[in-house]
Amino acid sequence: MKYLTRFHNLVRSPAQVFQIKQLGTTYQTEILAGITTFITMAYTLVVTPRILSHGIFLQHPGDLFDELVMATAIVSAVATALISLLTNYPFALAPGMGLNSLFAFSVVLELKLNWHLALTAVLLQGLLLIALSMSGIRDRLINAIPLSLKQATVAGIGFFMAYIAMSGNPESPTLGAGLIVASAATKTTLGSLSNPVTLSLFCQSGKTQLVKPFWRLNFRFLTINFSYC
Repeated sequence: MKYLTRFHNLVRSPAQVFQIKQLGTTYQTEILAGITTFITMAYTLVVTPRILSHGIFLQHPGDLFDELVMATAIVSAVATALISLLTNYPFALAPGMGLNSLFAFSVVLELKLNWHLALTAVLLQGLLLIALSMSGIRDRLINAIPLSLKQATVAGIGFFMAYIAMSGNPESPTLGAGLIVASAATKTTLGSLSNPVTLSLFCQSGKTQLVKPFWRLNFRFLTINFSYC
């Protein structure tokens, strides 16, 4: 009943429900903040499906990529809407990178668990997390984690996402940029900077431009090419 009343008031007076004046903000500020948050988090619409597509597929990895993009968008939109409408917190929610990797690479690929069963386990995990949150145990667990470990986790996730974006096959739009490629000797190594598709990532316009091989260019020309291509 409480949430139904809140929804009714939201339709009649959004400013009152979200306490726009009380919090010293404006519609313009909130809209700009929302757009900024979306741009910051938009990477998950590509990264999350790319990770999950290694474990969730019908015939071969990647054949459900489009469906995973849609699922990621719907889940993120619904979760963000619920937390804003029910709690009035300016938080945007989306699938977590760590859990995605654990699901696809460890649970499905390493443990050979059927992805249908693995998704059921994710559902049970969500229900358990709700129970822990409502009981207050979750708050105690979070407060017990040292601040340095929390900060290191955030930095690690950032490096992990950068690694995913720069690795893979540049010829496929869903398999990364190719700045980092697999290597039998060192596991990973620098990709081919003579590949036009890889070099196009440095272009502000996003257009592919044919250039000479990296080792034939002096540093000044290389800088100009990357800045203005």
